[in-house]
Amino acid sequence: MGIVYLILAHNNFQQIKNLIYKLDSENNSFIIHFDLNGNDYDYENLELVFRNKKNVFFSKRNRCYWGDISLVDASIDCLKTAYHNQVNFDYAVLISGQHYPIKTNKEIEKYLKTANNKSFMSYFSIPGKQWENENGGKDRIIYYHFNKHPRKRLATKRVIYKGCARILKGLSVKRKLPFDIEDFYGGSQWWCLTNECCTYVLNFIKEKPEIYKYFKYVLIPDEIFFQTILLNSKFKDEIINDNLTYINWGKTPTPSPLILNESDYYRIKKSNSLWARKLDMDTSEKLIKMLNSETG
Repeated sequence: MGIVYLILAHNNFQQIKNLIYKLDSENNSFIIHFDLNGNDYDYENLELVFRNKKNVFFSKRNRCYWGDISLVDASIDCLKTAYHNQVNFDYAVLISGQHYPIKTNKEIEKYLKTANNKSFMSYFSIPGKQWENENGGKDRIIYYHFNKHPRKRLATKRVIYKGCARILKGLSVKRKLPFDIEDFYGGSQWWCLTNECCTYVLNFIKEKPEIYKYFKYVLIPDEIFFQTILLNSKFKDEIINDNLTYINWGKTPTPSPLILNESDYYRIKKSNSLWARKLDMDTSEKLIKMLNSETG
């Protein structure tokens, strides 16, 4: 059972190094995408640490922006890097540098080996109550969004791009939906897909570039792109609605998940998840030690 972990990272090389060492096994490989907006010192240290590791590869670096197609590009480039380097895998798992395993490598491998070639991805139809404040998510799709800007609220480029999008929406300028897509689906950015699903996605992008181009102006496409492609495909019935990742959004949902700490430990252990997110080396130090005592 071969697993390739596609790691999207932008900082903290020590935490990424610890994550890879924790997940490392003879059956696991790693593709690291390190954001061009990230610290070059961290990137260079990662390259130095893993330069002699035959199961660790680096994808082409993209300059990533929150809510932008660049995060989809980073995921796609990780897949391309895996195939280019002839990485042998049954499953590709998209994670961040702030994920952490909550099961042993053997337990993870056993779980996926008995999954009957199913893929794992959280999803819901759009419109959906999960995004009710965005017209069920339809507003992300039917209006233009210009997302290549800093996340700081008063950044000049952000103010201009957001302003243009609001003007177009105010004028009821709607986009023509791609005729090849019957339904749109949303969900979590993180997934665990079979090799067959990954191959299908890359071929789909190559054969239908107009669909990819449409997503360039979708808001937060990394939460829609892969779900929409695969759930409009022959793989629809082969996808389990679960990304196998424990995430705590808090009692009042926020734009970003909470940083996990030791108070999350028992909820994590009771879950059926294989990985957890979002962890920080300092805030989550006790939790990481507790998990390590369980997983070795």
